[in-house]
Formats: sequence, C-alpha cells, structure tokens
Amino acid sequence: MGYRLRDKEAPTDGVKRMVLEQIDKALDHLRPTVRNKDEAIHDARVCIKKTRALLRLIRDLLGNKVYKSENTAYRDAARKLSKVRDSAALVEIVDKLTEHFADQLSKGAFGNVRGPLLRSKRERQEDKTRAMAEAAKSLR
Repeated sequence: MGYRLRDKEAPTDGVKRMVLEQIDKALDHLRPTVRNKDEAIHDARVCIKKTRALLRLIRDLLGNKVYKSENTAYRDAARKLSKVRDSAALVEIVDKLTEHFADQLSKGAFGNVRGPLLRSKRERQEDKTRAMAEAAKSLR
C-alpha cells in the first residue's frame, strides 16, 4: 500500500506519521531476537529508504539545513546495515543465477564461488548483530 493521508489530516502531520511508522517498522526489524538477520536487515534498509524518500518530498518545508541533517542521519544508519548485507546478497545472487540457468549449467557450476561466500556470510553473524544494534540506536 502506498502512502496515504488520513481524512482531514494535514500534510505535515501525515508525513510525520508516515516517517514515524517507517522508523517503528525498521526498529521492529532490528530487534536482536529476529530469526533471519539477513531478511531483517534488508527490510530495515527498505524502511530507511522510504523515510528518506518522504524527507525528499517535504524538503522545501523542512528547509535545507534540517533536511540535510535528517537525511545524513538516516543515510548513515542505512550504511551501517549495508556493509553486513553484502555477503548475504552475494549468496542470494549466486543462488538465483544457479536457478535461472539450471538447464544450462552443471549442478555445481558456482560451487567454488558459493562456498567462500557462504562461509563469509556465516562469519559475519556477529557483525550483523552489532550493526543492527548500532543502526537501531541511531534511529531511536
């Protein structure tokens, strides 16, 4: 569902509500108890991107100084997550390529690539936990 103002809601109030909803969603994804950290990190990053998009919509209302400050804060929070997202994303890409070209490749065609990527992904679990905590702290 797209962004929507409620009946009789002032645009500034609506944008503020939507931003706070996205931040709450991101914080929910960044809870230390989430099962799939890779998925949670991805979803939190999407929420932050939506927040930054909302800020761009009201940039003129915020003024350049406030906009830059807020945008930088959200960008930096997302960057904390993007560093640890890369290893999982690379494994996902290899898996999708393997699936897409299954009829053209041998079964272990990407085995020499996927193995090290998977090890790297597993080794970064602690980094993911730390990045999630740091990003959540920044969002709060």
